[in-house]
Amino acid sequence: LKMLQVKVGAYWQSHYAPDRETGSAQLCMGKQSAENIIINTVAPLKMAYGIYHDMPRLEEQAIELLAQMPAEQNTVIRSWKKEGVAFKTAAASQGGLELQRQYCENHRCLSCQIGHNLLKTLPVINSEADTANKIAPQVKKSVILPGR
Repeated sequence: LKMLQVKVGAYWQSHYAPDRETGSAQLCMGKQSAENIIINTVAPLKMAYGIYHDMPRLEEQAIELLAQMPAEQNTVIRSWKKEGVAFKTAAASQGGLELQRQYCENHRCLSCQIGHNLLKTLPVINSEADTANKIAPQVKKSVILPGR
């Protein structure tokens, strides 16, 4: 992680863009940005290299790396957290992102154990009025993740 948190050169300490001088600042990549690079670049490349070259140990190291990193922080993960699903490791948050892609975005709630359990908590529909008055607000509030 520290390897990615390098300080910028003297020129960039007073320039955010070439040929535009700005106030002086001590700049380096933040911890969360460095973690995101490891989660989304280093670990997947390590996994892909291990698979391509038939090196199971590299595949295991990629998984171990994600298991040691804290969960990625992004909009989808924050949405899961609002629904009561908290991820502790990057491996778990990557799993949550994949569930989002495979199930939530494709409206496959009944094929997903989490979606299925959430839907079981909704009230029984007896009429069209129930759908409009009881179900729709709860689905928007507690099942469908923001932006979907």
